[in-house]
Amino acid sequence: ASAYWEIARELKFWEAPVSAHLEYNGGLNYIKNSYLAGATYSYNNKDFSKGFTVSALYKYICGNESKNNFQLTGTWYVNFGKGKFSFSGFADFWREVRAWQDTEYIFIAEPQLWVNLKNIKGWEDANLSIGTEVEVSSNFVNKGFYVLPTVAAKWTF
Repeated sequence: ASAYWEIARELKFWEAPVSAHLEYNGGLNYIKNSYLAGATYSYNNKDFSKGFTVSALYKYICGNESKNNFQLTGTWYVNFGKGKFSFSGFADFWREVRAWQDTEYIFIAEPQLWVNLKNIKGWEDANLSIGTEVEVSSNFVNKGFYVLPTVAAKWTF
């Protein structure tokens, strides 16, 4: 019924933890094309075992009743247990007028918890991780608040 595509880039030609953020979101049928621009603050500890980003963005939504909007995005990752486990995810909060909703504000977060098998003795050749993702959303696809858990597997190339 539809398709969705997103590309986001951080541009940084200087030695500060802040970068310029450019992003495109789009798709087929009911998904409207969006263009985002703003700033991102990034942090990674010295061994890159944990980090996060926070982005403040202007969001232009094509064909929307209110084209000029904002979006706040956060991402995070923590690797622990000598790399055997990872906790990562993102959260987005933005404004978008939708005729079928009584609110202009949308929230979605997708925290993930992974067991990284390649870091377990006897599984070193497997780039497989098993885990879970829980989508927590408010007014994202449907009106109201939803929690949608999943079981997942991923292969890291």
